[in-house]
Amino acid sequence: MSAPPAVIFDFDGTVADSVASIFEIARELARESGRRVPDWSELPELRTLPTREIMRRFEIHPARLPGLLWRGRRRFRERLPLIAPVPGIEAVLWALKDQGFRLGLASTNSPENIELFTQRHGLPAWEMSAAGGGLFGKNRLLRRLLSAYELDPRRTAVVGDEVRDV
Repeated sequence: MSAPPAVIFDFDGTVADSVASIFEIARELARESGRRVPDWSELPELRTLPTREIMRRFEIHPARLPGLLWRGRRRFRERLPLIAPVPGIEAVLWALKDQGFRLGLASTNSPENIELFTQRHGLPAWEMSAAGGGLFGKNRLLRRLLSAYELDPRRTAVVGDEVRDV
């Protein structure tokens, strides 16, 4: 008998309605570091670009990325009480769980932020998760989940809000 099918979700923008908060944090960090501050009108296009292209456009050196991520995640945690789930996601998660799907999460956000959010909003516990790491690690996180939980890729769906999520 094969394992039940799995659904792996991205966190930011898919489970947590956090895109605007993250973009505002990015704008703050750009302003503080003397970089060009992205305009709100750029957000739709930026969401379609690979991370490396965004870094190139805003002249972010890879060596600065760990510090920016650390500061950004800390600010995200401060704003966490103001961030709601994506409308309708709670019902989707509970329905999938009730139907026997295994629920997973692959996110570059911190495990602590995700756990706080999940508990605060009464979402079902993630049966499997891989979180943290850098902005280039989503594919590694997905591979880690497939391997660690012996998931059949043919019976596993990935749900995200951006092309780079998959």
